[in-house]
Order: sequence, then structure tokens, then C-alpha cells
Amino acid sequence: MIKSLSAALLAAITLSACIPTANTRQSQQDAALGQALIQAKIQQMSLNTAAPVQHAPQAPAAPVLSETALAEEIAALPSLSQGVNFTDLQDGFAVDGQVYLDPEGQIVKFGKDYATGDVSYLVRLSNGNYRIKYTRVGTQTAPIILAEAQRQTNNWGVTTRTGKNLTGDRLTLTSQGFIVARNKSAFDYQPGKGIHTFAAVDGFHIANLQNGDTATTGYILLERDPKKESLVGGLKSLGNSFGIGKADSDYMLVNIKSGKSVPLAMTLESKKAGNYSGCSSRGLYNKCAHVEFRESLYEQNGLKNHGHYYWRARWFNTPDGPILVVKENGLKNLNAINLKTGKKVNLFTRALGINSFEITQDKSGVLSLVAQLGFSKKTIPDVAAAIASGAAI
Repeated sequence: MIKSLSAALLAAITLSACIPTANTRQSQQDAALGQALIQAKIQQMSLNTAAPVQHAPQAPAAPVLSETALAEEIAALPSLSQGVNFTDLQDGFAVDGQVYLDPEGQIVKFGKDYATGDVSYLVRLSNGNYRIKYTRVGTQTAPIILAEAQRQTNNWGVTTRTGKNLTGDRLTLTSQGFIVARNKSAFDYQPGKGIHTFAAVDGFHIANLQNGDTATTGYILLERDPKKESLVGGLKSLGNSFGIGKADSDYMLVNIKSGKSVPLAMTLESKKAGNYSGCSSRGLYNKCAHVEFRESLYEQNGLKNHGHYYWRARWFNTPDGPILVVKENGLKNLNAINLKTGKKVNLFTRALGINSFEITQDKSGVLSLVAQLGFSKKTIPDVAAAIASGAAI
């Protein structure tokens, strides 16, 4: 279009220059000036319709941190002269009785190691947005950011500061990083070391909840794949949950590096809590028209569902090696296993069932246990010593 307009304007100038006038010199000067103005206008129009100006490219984003550099940040943290005592809280945790909170948001998950004071924890920033941090409690140092995480529906997406991306439907925090799992696969990330992958054995998958530190013990909990069950099978499982007969091993601990497995006599049904409705009193019991079971850590009254696998199997890093304390064969047996030596002993047996147990780990790593047996409580001051001196089963 510009070329056509330019040609037309030049033709008009040429034609006007050929027409005789009274003052030829003035006409020629005017024509020359007009032609110059037209050429300037054409040049301006050409600039206005030219391709958009190409801006200088933006500087590329800063390169992601290397695993080596991140490991150096963590290595620079001061060491503790002794271990610490952790207590779980709804919003974070307490260290030696002092509450640890993060100003950016609620701490919803964490993994810990009593010996080093190392903690990795997950902070909820806003709806669906989280941040994973690493700290060494008791050193008065700022936490180190490990990764950013997003949760959408039932899926997690995690991006580490070192540029690694992990996705899955379960996120577990360890004392030295985190694990992202999906069905039969687990991806264990430790800053400075990268990702270690693990696949569950056939017929099992990674349990949704873990009540032990995989980073320091090396063990992760697996759960048997669900299957349809007949009425007879359901009655059998119900009996097993109350210690009638021998319970199936629907759970196992597996070492993610060596593959060593430890079957646990716990059934899938033990993780369910009943949601009862339409109930009426019948003196010593309630008769209910409807009952719905669901996986739950807590009963409707807010108390722990001690039959859930999360409360029934707990494993710890100790000076004597990783130790597991587990309630097996329904409610009947409370057993302890030194996962390093493989020795297993029975701590308590009660035909009517062991209600619950609580474990405390002190600064030196010693595990003490209190078990509720009906209306009485039994105490074991040192679980590792009880394993060493007890008869193997």
C-alpha cells in the first residue's frame, strides 16, 4: 500500500512540474520542497507500519541450585552436642517442651530425628500451596527451603530448589527430606543426594501413612492391595481384628535399600472406624440401624482409633538400631522387634485385648513405653533392653 501511495504522490509531483507557470523557478522550488515533504511523509508512514520493534531478550532465570550447593548449606548448620525430645502438636511440634512454629503457615507434616535434631516439615501457605523446609532444631538458625509443593484434588506436585519434579498421591516427610509415592512406587528425595526410587513387592502398595522415619531407619510401610471379600472372609477378618484366630499379614515393613521385609500380623479392617447412626440404647449396648466404615485415624468422639495401622506400628531410630513396636493379632499381642538383629519379643499379651500404647524417646534415644491393659497400665522403661533380655518369639 505504501509503495502504491508513494508512486501516486511522485507522479503528481512530476506532472505539476511539467505545467508551465509564470514563475518557473519558484514553481520548481515549490515542487522540490513538496517532493521532499512527501518523501519525509512516506518514510514516516513506512516506520509506522514496519514490523514491531524487537526488544532485547530478558535475562534467563537464575539457574537452579545444584545438589552439591544445597548439601553445603545443610552441612554448614551447627551440630548438636546431644539429642532432643520431640512432641507432636496439631500446629507443628515441640522440642524439649518448647513449641516450634513457622510464621509462614501451619506445619501439617514433619519428619524428625532425635539424635541430630534434623527436621523436614511441610508448611501450608494457602489453599493448595505448600513449602517444604529443613532445619536443625536447637541451633537458632533459619530453616532452609527444600522445595515448593502444590496439592490438587488427590495429587501432589513437588519442585525442589535443585529443579527436580516429583508427582504422586502421597507425600511423606522424613528427617532428611521427603518421599513422594504413587501406588507401588516411592521416590525418596534427600538434599545433596537426589532421588532414590523404590517399588513395592507384588500384591502390596505404599501405605498412605507412615509412623516412622524412613531416612534414619531405612524402612517403609507397605499395605496389601484391597480385594473383594466374601461374607465368610469378612467374618474371619472381624474375628482376627479381635484376636480370634491368627491375623493375616496385610502389612509389612520393607527396607528401601536392602529389600529386607518384616511381615506384620495386622489386617486391613483394623484401619476402619465405624460411623454409626439410627442407634437406640439396649442397656449395656446400643443397637444401631446403620453402620458405615471408613479409614480414619480418629473415632467420632475425637479419640484415637487405636486399631488403625498408624497407631499400631511405630518404628524408631535408636542407638541399638531401628526398633519397631507393633500391636499384632488383633488387640492381643504387643511385640517389639530390633530391625537390625531381627530379634522379636513379646512385651505384653492380654486375651481381652491391649487397648493402646504410647512411646516416648528421650534425648539419648532410649524408648520408654506405657501400655493400657484394661483398667491397668504397664510400663517398660527401656524397650531396647527388654528386647535384648527377652525370649525371642
